[in-house]
Amino acid sequence: MTDYRRASPIIFEATAEETELRDRWEVILAYRGEGNGPALVDLSHCAKWDVQDKNLSELEPGRLKIPDSPGTCLVAGDVIVSRLNSRQASIWQFSETTPVWSDLPFLTETTDAYALMAVIGRETMGIIEKVSALDLTPPDKKPPFLLLGQVLHIPMQLLVMDGERRPSGILLACSRGYGQCVVQALLDAGSEFGLKPSGEKRFVDWMRNLSVV
Repeated sequence: MTDYRRASPIIFEATAEETELRDRWEVILAYRGEGNGPALVDLSHCAKWDVQDKNLSELEPGRLKIPDSPGTCLVAGDVIVSRLNSRQASIWQFSETTPVWSDLPFLTETTDAYALMAVIGRETMGIIEKVSALDLTPPDKKPPFLLLGQVLHIPMQLLVMDGERRPSGILLACSRGYGQCVVQALLDAGSEFGLKPSGEKRFVDWMRNLSVV
């Protein structure tokens, strides 16, 4: 049997300090010299599903309630459920545990199809505003919420998050082929703020201490 590896579409020009092999992905947990400033984290290895059904609001995969309104999100531990439109939602999971509901007929796994990254830190909004005209602070929305639009003229899902005990963060998902050019543009835009590549541990620590519900 061939031993294959899954590869992220994103490569940082930074030295990995701690790595872990997980579900055939080489996950970088920490980079050398991450610093304390804003962080750019590659999360492309995290499990993702597309949910489609005409009765979307009635579905509860793993007892996760799919939000009723497009653009609204549910954060439940290491899982984020986002409503995209009347018949579609997305589920992102940030742990290595495979959920028992992953093979339900209305779910399609999309892990390898998307590049997923997070910008976290106090300068997050300023960085994203340099690469997108989307309104990141609409008066009618409270974090966490989902925006569908363009960043760098590329269609994306932007999940805007905030919390009481941690600086804000934005998660960005786009088609896999755009991943590398997006992170390079983000690093260029964030250079004045000290944005640096960071490993998964930085994101996990931030997510664990986030209070958004």
